[in-house]
Amino acid sequence: MDVETKKTLEEALSKLGRLIQEGKPIPIETFTKEDFTTLYTVGYGLYETGDYPQAKRIFHQLVLAKPLQSEYWFGMGSCLQMEKSFTEALSAWAMCALLDGQNPLPHFHAGECYYSLGDIEEGKKAMNLFLQIADESPQLAEEIERARVMLDQWEAARAD
Repeated sequence: MDVETKKTLEEALSKLGRLIQEGKPIPIETFTKEDFTTLYTVGYGLYETGDYPQAKRIFHQLVLAKPLQSEYWFGMGSCLQMEKSFTEALSAWAMCALLDGQNPLPHFHAGECYYSLGDIEEGKKAMNLFLQIADESPQLAEEIERARVMLDQWEAARAD
């Protein structure tokens, strides 16, 4: 990491840290595009290391500041789902799907949440919509297979 990037990261984290401690949303006029990018990167890094509560705090600030950014909602939904806050995660997945209708992954993750909540019918709808939008995309092969397995399991359970 070069000196300039490190300085930008430290400044953004310092600003955000103060705001989080004070319980205030990010005033978007004081943050640059680079600040938001840096904060997203930090939130993603925290998520990747399993620090879901801290990542969620960052994504929460980001969705408050820029509610029309689907990737911020995606980060929030991912954190909530990993914390097993499935009902709350569904709201984030819905926002993500509304903002980026071509991305099939929010539907996949919503299907997982519905399954975890025991709402099989809504889970099936979400997974079928995922499969329809994913359209055999090679990049989504793993998720496509998992969706098909889940749908098969739901049908088998229904037949019993």
